[in-house]
Amino acid sequence: MRSIGHLSWEEDSFLAKLELFFRSWKETRYRRRQAVKSVRADGYSALSSTYYTIAGTARAKLGQELKPLSDICWFFTWAPLGAWCFLRMLPLSNKAFRLSGGYHGLTAGKCDTRQCILRARHNYREAETCIAIALTKRSAEAHTRGLLRAGLVDICQHDGHITMAVMNVDLALTEAEIARETNPLQASRIYRQCARVVEKLGANYPSSTASELLAEARKLAEAASAKDQILKQSVQV
Repeated sequence: MRSIGHLSWEEDSFLAKLELFFRSWKETRYRRRQAVKSVRADGYSALSSTYYTIAGTARAKLGQELKPLSDICWFFTWAPLGAWCFLRMLPLSNKAFRLSGGYHGLTAGKCDTRQCILRARHNYREAETCIAIALTKRSAEAHTRGLLRAGLVDICQHDGHITMAVMNVDLALTEAEIARETNPLQASRIYRQCARVVEKLGANYPSSTASELLAEARKLAEAASAKDQILKQSVQV
């Protein structure tokens, strides 16, 4: 049986993500029903992370150059699955947040999941608060710090704070260089997320181009046969 991780990273077909959807819902159900709040919070956070992944894949599939027939198929397959995940990921994350007693009760990794979801739903102020607290957690690993910094880059660029955006790109890429040795797939995500913002910054970020960062992201993803990440890199999701 294929693992949750395999379905998340190495598969990009609709049937694989549908299997991921049901497997994740089933495997987190036990935790979500427990009396201990921290266990329930873990279940809701894990499920929200899965929904975020699937929603991103659905969007990436739409961004591909599709033939008319494939376009129609998308509306009957990816559209309902992606829409459900997109609409449900924040309520699930909110449950994890409340059960944990706020950000100080969430691990840095769970904070990263939440800030990604908050940004996807355009709640930048709450995402900024989430990132600020998560970056103070000493347990945060290099790849988590890099992803948090990449999220902050997106917020700074959105707010027009170019100097802060550039500074955080540098910090995120520094963490990516560390993370690529221990967690290359997460390092690939950092490069991809920074590339998206660097493309918007243009001449404001002369150190690297978006294409160079995407090339690094793709190299790491291809080495791990991470089809889902390669798909998202190809359409910059």
